[in-house]
Amino acid sequence: MRVENMFKDLIISFCLRRIIPKSKRNRIPLSGPTSLSNDDYEIRIEQLKGKPDISYLVKDLRNDSIVLGEWDGDKEIISEVKLSDIKLNNFVIEHFYKNWRIKYSGIVEAALHEIFKLNFFKRIFQKVYDKNLDNFNDRFELLKILVAYWKPNHKDYVPTEDILVQLYGSKIRTSDKKYECLEHLSFILRSLKESGDIEIKENYIVYSVKVNPKAMTTLTQFEIDSTRHRDTIRITRYQLWVAVAMVFLAASTLIVNTF
Repeated sequence: MRVENMFKDLIISFCLRRIIPKSKRNRIPLSGPTSLSNDDYEIRIEQLKGKPDISYLVKDLRNDSIVLGEWDGDKEIISEVKLSDIKLNNFVIEHFYKNWRIKYSGIVEAALHEIFKLNFFKRIFQKVYDKNLDNFNDRFELLKILVAYWKPNHKDYVPTEDILVQLYGSKIRTSDKKYECLEHLSFILRSLKESGDIEIKENYIVYSVKVNPKAMTTLTQFEIDSTRHRDTIRITRYQLWVAVAMVFLAASTLIVNTF
């Protein structure tokens, strides 16, 4: 048992030494251009034996103990806890990387991501995704998606971010273009509101949507108009080919009569 505890303490010490140097900033921007330079950790310890059940901020590592911080009003109280009194699952770690906010299931996972720079490579794949990202512009296709969310006796608003994921896929949540796409989506949603098809809640952007019964009428009329449009194109093409055939036939007859 003693050997197991020593091994556990070594793991915690090793992992903390990898991520503590990136946990020193007091303020971390969560949005805007300045957030793109983030590479910071917030390390907390919870459910410590013999201590109040609160979340302690990890400040530093000193030999065989961890320096903790907690706030009492405007005053920060500093204390220490022995490595031997901490379990691996006591750690709650968040990584603020660029404009991402990643929560790890444990200190080992956080350390592995830091050692092998896994988020750096994930970021490369995200950039490839962002490069091929185009704004969604089909107003009626969006209305179809909104109607698909509707259920009988379901009067709740749907979060706009859920619709965004439906349109672009789950990677949009971590995309640098997420806010740009959200603004564009808000613009289309406002136009649907003006036509009475939906109701929206908004601040700077639309953050939730509810479908009105009128949306079904709008979609039905759109399908009718689309069918008529396709039929018109089909008839026009048919008439064009008939005209070409008649011209060809007339030309052939003229040539035969000439010779």
